[in-house]
Amino acid sequence: MQMNKHIILVLITILISGWKAGAQQADQFFPAENLVTTGIYYYPEHWNENQWERDIKKIADMGFEFVHLAEFAWFRMEPTEGKFDFEWLDKVVSLCAKYNLKVLMCTPSATTPAWMRTNYPETFVMDGHYIRGEQGTRGLGSIVNPVYRKFVKNIVTEIGKRYGANKNVVGWQLDNEPDAKPDYSPSSQDAFRQWLQLKYTTVEALNIAWGTAFWSQWYNSFDQVIIPNTNLVGWWGNNPHALLDFKRYCADAQGAFLDFQAGILRENISKDQYITTNYTAVSTGADPRRTNKLDFATYTAYPNGGTNNIGDLGFRLGNSKVILFAAEYYKSVGGISGVMEIQPGPVNWGSYNPLLLPGTVRMWLYHTFAAGGQLASSYRFRQVNYSAEQYHAGVIETDGVTPSAGGEEYMQFMKEIKILRKQYKPGTAMPEKLAARSTAIVWNLENYWTIDRQKQTWQWDTWNYPVKFLEIAKSFGAPVDVIPETADLSKYKFVVVPAYEMVDSVLIKKWQDYAAKGGHLIITCRTGTKDRMGHFWETGWAEPMSGLIGARVKATDMLSNSAKGDILMKSTYYSWNNWADLLAPDKNTTPLAIYDNQFYRGKAAVVKHKIGKGNVTYIGVDTDDSKLESDILQEIYNEAGATTEHFPPGVYVYWRDGFYVAVNYSSDNYEMKVPGQASILIGEKVLKPAGVLVWSEQNPDTVSTFPNPPAGFNVQHNNVPHGKLTAVQYHSTTLGKLREMNVYTPPGYSAGRKYPVLYLLHGLGEDYRQWTEWCQADNIIDNLVAAGKIQPVIMVFPNCDTRLTVTDTARASRSGRADGFEGYGKPFEEDLLKDIIPYIDTHYSTISDAKHRALAGLSMGGGQSLNIGLHHLETFAYIGGFSSAPNTNQFGGMYTDVQFVPDINTTREKLKLLWLGCGTQDGLFRISEKAHQYLEEARIPHIWNVDANGHDNTEWDNNLYLFSQHIFKR
Repeated sequence: MQMNKHIILVLITILISGWKAGAQQADQFFPAENLVTTGIYYYPEHWNENQWERDIKKIADMGFEFVHLAEFAWFRMEPTEGKFDFEWLDKVVSLCAKYNLKVLMCTPSATTPAWMRTNYPETFVMDGHYIRGEQGTRGLGSIVNPVYRKFVKNIVTEIGKRYGANKNVVGWQLDNEPDAKPDYSPSSQDAFRQWLQLKYTTVEALNIAWGTAFWSQWYNSFDQVIIPNTNLVGWWGNNPHALLDFKRYCADAQGAFLDFQAGILRENISKDQYITTNYTAVSTGADPRRTNKLDFATYTAYPNGGTNNIGDLGFRLGNSKVILFAAEYYKSVGGISGVMEIQPGPVNWGSYNPLLLPGTVRMWLYHTFAAGGQLASSYRFRQVNYSAEQYHAGVIETDGVTPSAGGEEYMQFMKEIKILRKQYKPGTAMPEKLAARSTAIVWNLENYWTIDRQKQTWQWDTWNYPVKFLEIAKSFGAPVDVIPETADLSKYKFVVVPAYEMVDSVLIKKWQDYAAKGGHLIITCRTGTKDRMGHFWETGWAEPMSGLIGARVKATDMLSNSAKGDILMKSTYYSWNNWADLLAPDKNTTPLAIYDNQFYRGKAAVVKHKIGKGNVTYIGVDTDDSKLESDILQEIYNEAGATTEHFPPGVYVYWRDGFYVAVNYSSDNYEMKVPGQASILIGEKVLKPAGVLVWSEQNPDTVSTFPNPPAGFNVQHNNVPHGKLTAVQYHSTTLGKLREMNVYTPPGYSAGRKYPVLYLLHGLGEDYRQWTEWCQADNIIDNLVAAGKIQPVIMVFPNCDTRLTVTDTARASRSGRADGFEGYGKPFEEDLLKDIIPYIDTHYSTISDAKHRALAGLSMGGGQSLNIGLHHLETFAYIGGFSSAPNTNQFGGMYTDVQFVPDINTTREKLKLLWLGCGTQDGLFRISEKAHQYLEEARIPHIWNVDANGHDNTEWDNNLYLFSQHIFKR
């Protein structure tokens, strides 16, 4: 009974719907400016220790950024029961740190040590013939067995304690390619019964759900239930509802096992380390959406395993569908994803294992990147010389030192990503033409399970049916997400629901509401024919769907592979022979296509039903060539005002982070229509097979850099502590005048604490009050400090025109044009450096060094800040120019003979931040842009902040808000 109680507790946890305790915001782990981070699998336990440093150094030299370790090394970490040894792994982790490589650590639960199988055979699964798994391969642990889980807990706890605080370890992979393997062992039989009891409560409810009145399957108690076993009953005689529940149980158990490990890790590791796992790209058993504690999910992609694919070269290019679907599907866990394994060459398990066409590995990597991947890793570094996977290629050949063809392509990819990182502009919005095509495909594994069990025709391709619609949408150039039924549909212009067999009234109502509010809903055959337990409705066929689609499904037909059905739509003929729903449209529903042969000629095959502001299109037929479905969707997109592209099969085009990325899986050249003003960054317009093209359609110098600050960022809030603004008079020894400035001290200012100082310079014709009267500098800093986004800071607002004194403040005298703006030039520089800064450091509690002093200004003050700051790096480590005026050295027009940057090498070495900000509607934009272009050519790091503002206080408040969050970093 103790085992059963343990299992009940585990399964109660996994049945709590929507529980997300422990998961973190996934995008925090991958800085946006890095675009994608690259890694490699390394197995030090396979090699002599005297080769480890050579290998790790080689990994770094090739350009990889992290090393994936320990997923199959349980035997080394716990060589005998309860005796742990991590010293060897410590050495590898230290070597990674030595060569500036991060570590992705793994839990080793996928490969149990020999002592476990010998001493505890019950920890292994049983197959459908009730034979125990044997030692010697992976993934055979019984994940519901309490003894196995105890050992997993021990090893995960120990490795978590060992490396959970190691700053070089950035994340954790749980297990390896979790697959929700069917397990018929006694432990699993007990767990399944407990799962059923929690789901149904009473055996009577189970009997109804499973339809056990059929063939005398009736149960009198849960104790009589055993796992449905197709190996022993026969495929045709198995209960489909029992099998569906077994699939659900296996997926729940797998999700709970992963969460079990994640929970142990979270108790022992830093919050800065992420937790993930690596599902297979095509995962028909494990459901990534059933985990609650992973930060995100990744996938393993092996596109080339001996299939023909597209055209004569397809067998060398790989199956284009593998990454296409996985890259979108796995983002439904945590919002991001990436490829954890991608084959670097031929594999050992394909039906045949050809050489890849040169460029193919690089194309696959770009495909994962284009689809939004945050990491790209490869299995494996060295091709192993022995054992089961000795024929599996690595990025290093069998000699241990020579990069393979795939390794060379990986190196090329990583070099090119560094080029793209330099071109990255944060906050770039998706082009409107793409947003107008935004598409979602609603899909889940449960509908795959139920349809694949009862396909009714061997021609039905259950896995690839939804992929068909993903391919169609991508051929239009649409951004596409694969989403669960619980997702918000309102952000998508088009929603496709392909063969979603099991539904309920709540889901149908959700779809109806989406259409009524203006959405374009496309539903296909085999949708809504069953309830959530896989029963047909006790009404007409798919009757609950009738009101939504505006038609009734009167019958369903299937043909032999040699027969041909005809369909007519707008004088164009199409062929089908897989599946056909015969539709009877309501009077307000429009038939779009009809069957044109067979005895039911004239019956509707496709209908369109208007609901509220939107419409629902029902496609009742499945064709082999997808031409009918493609033409229907194109008409829907175009009628909705969305333009569409016409990319051929295998050519996929994505947009991410301001970059367009195209890849070519086809066997033919394809010329991409790139606009004339676009900048090609990687590749050529003519995409050859395995070709890659990356381009930008916007001038990078005019693309908005950051999102606009949040509403209220510059408003005084009553619930926020406020700093103190004080007018201060000082005697300027350099000018021989009594002058005035404002000084802001932060909330809670104390002489017992030291503060950094930000000097802010005003514009032409204004004075020290501009930053707090026209702009809202004090409110901005108050709010940022209160939000914990910056540390408390002193701000100083000098009078930047030296003609202004305490007694001479008349605005009429401030234009400066009469004396060539002399008051804004060298005299103020002297006053700032020799009088103002010493006064502040003497009278306030400051940290008086360059690393804690910043200088920035607006308009004329922006030019002053750049001129003074770049010539006095011993005084300022942070410099900002906002809408800098014509007084800017070298580029403003007034001082063209003065170098903007007097010493490039010293600037690179000493300056912590150089900030140029300007709005594209500013008449002075060209000044800042020329300064930015100069800095780019000189390779001087800086931030070029562009937005759509003019020469106004909105621009200056926005820049101060952003600039202040980049200075004085702890």
